[in-house]
Amino acid sequence: MSGRHKRASLAASRRRVAATAVVTVLTPVAGTLGVGAAFAADDPMAPASTQADFGSGTFRGQAAADGIRATIAVKDYLIVEDFIDGGGPTAQAGLDSLGESTAFSSLPYPGATGVAFPGLVSTLSGKSVPSYPFYVSSQNPSNPEVTVRQPGYLMHAKSGSDRSEAQTEAGAATTGGEEFGSFSNASVEFLGGTVTSLGEARTRLAVGAFQLNGAFSRAVVSVAPGGKVTKTSSFEASTFRLGTLVIGVTDKGLIAGPQGAPLDPARQVSQAITETGVTVKFLPAVETADSILSSGLEISMERAIPNVGSARGVVSYIVGRTFAQADAAGFTAGAGTGTPAVGTDTAVAPGAALPATGVDAAAIPGVVAPGSALGVTPGAASVPTVNIANASAALTPNLTEISFYPILAAIVPILLLAAVGARRFV
Repeated sequence: MSGRHKRASLAASRRRVAATAVVTVLTPVAGTLGVGAAFAADDPMAPASTQADFGSGTFRGQAAADGIRATIAVKDYLIVEDFIDGGGPTAQAGLDSLGESTAFSSLPYPGATGVAFPGLVSTLSGKSVPSYPFYVSSQNPSNPEVTVRQPGYLMHAKSGSDRSEAQTEAGAATTGGEEFGSFSNASVEFLGGTVTSLGEARTRLAVGAFQLNGAFSRAVVSVAPGGKVTKTSSFEASTFRLGTLVIGVTDKGLIAGPQGAPLDPARQVSQAITETGVTVKFLPAVETADSILSSGLEISMERAIPNVGSARGVVSYIVGRTFAQADAAGFTAGAGTGTPAVGTDTAVAPGAALPATGVDAAAIPGVVAPGSALGVTPGAASVPTVNIANASAALTPNLTEISFYPILAAIVPILLLAAVGARRFV
């Protein structure tokens, strides 16, 4: 055999050896990959896709909470009677399956018209007008989180792809765990095919002879995979008083008891309200197929306006009335799908650190247990009533009194004008 043929035969032999080696090496690898893929497909512990857990569908949720809603109206004067409708702390959040995730926090809140007013002036005048300063909003993904924090004051809004929340606080907490002021939280979350909307507000209010201590309002709507809707709401105020009369408030209505010997509670309530000039109205909860508006109280005072004929000024405050709404369709229950616990969210105490991620407030240190500070028993089958047997003890306030007068709502346009005047038009 010539040298040329030997070299060709040797090259061919080398190629066959290389091919054999490649096949020998790659065959176990391919087999391993194939077996691994098969085991991954058959392994029940392997993580399944979110879509496979609960299918595909649509959802929408909204939540709103106002610590105090204040209105100022002038009766028998003009066709338009309501001049101011605002208040605070106000928190609202919204989330849906189309990718809309928004939230806002405001204190004081002048209403949607008041917030939009500077922009309207800017558009009509062609000048740059500063926006309303006591309002922050978030939107996913363009502006996911905004926080304004000062001692005794917080506005926080955060929006993500599966959770939107807002927190507004005006006040502080005592060393004994009691709250002083007004606090509002609103959140909407989509987790494991379940959409949950929550609105919550806590308030301490004093208007003249009227005192309201430890008010707690909550509304929750949850829609689980399969379409089951769960709606709950509660409203409770530990105590309030009109003169010497102590009254406990729950979502069952008013429970009254005197400081001395027991008399007719209804007659005492009527006399006390007449003497102080304060009208108190209990507002029952309102439910629809996919929403709930919690119970609340409307406290109003009416005064004659001098030199304006028969016109009367009416200042009203609404405490409670938190709102939650949720609906979903197309989702089905699946293995391994977790659903959020509706009854475990707890509001954040003032001064508590904001969560770094979208976790429930119940996991945050510094949470005030509703059962201890606000008179709400978690997990109770029914809302507990207030024990008014010892009226003298109930009449002793645990916190320094604070009064909310009409200036809370009337100060909004003043602040707006001050903000406009503090900056030269450009």
